[in-house]
Amino acid sequence: MLRKPPTRRPGGEAPSDDDALYAAAEAYVVAQQTASLSALQRRFLIGYARAGRLMDELEQRGVIGPRDGSKPRQVLRRPAPNGGTHGDTRA
Repeated sequence: MLRKPPTRRPGGEAPSDDDALYAAAEAYVVAQQTASLSALQRRFLIGYARAGRLMDELEQRGVIGPRDGSKPRQVLRRPAPNGGTHGDTRA
């Protein structure tokens, strides 16, 4: 069965089917201070394509840095003392 493409939100952003998974992935990479496709695949039992989309979204939202070959990506946010995430980048 074919899925119809998502409708665009105002501002051109497509709604994410992975909103709940995105929040969990963001919390995970910030807590672990490392981000890789394979870590997301293992942690959330998802495939390569879905993990890749999550990584792309994490990068677009400024949570992780750009790719550097096969190395894990740098996490730009640090854990908050209360268990949440700071919007600030690392010092």
